[in-house]
Amino acid sequence: PNPATDTWIINKSNTDCIVFLNMYNALGQLCIKNRRLIDGTNTIDIRSLAAGTYFFRLHNGSEILKTGKFVKLLK
Repeated sequence: PNPATDTWIINKSNTDCIVFLNMYNALGQLCIKNRRLIDGTNTIDIRSLAAGTYFFRLHNGSEILKTGKFVKLLK
């Protein structure tokens, strides 16, 4: 869901490559580093993050596969 409060769900298709998640706050600070995603549903706990806009990069170690943003709301 986007926006989210407690968890953020990423659905990853079955692929042969390993995919990692990096997440950054609006200041560009790295909040989540190289979280490995599994095929299927990945639930990311975002309760410790402050409310605001975050940016993510999905990468395979050598290249960026996808970028985007999401909003973390207060509960």
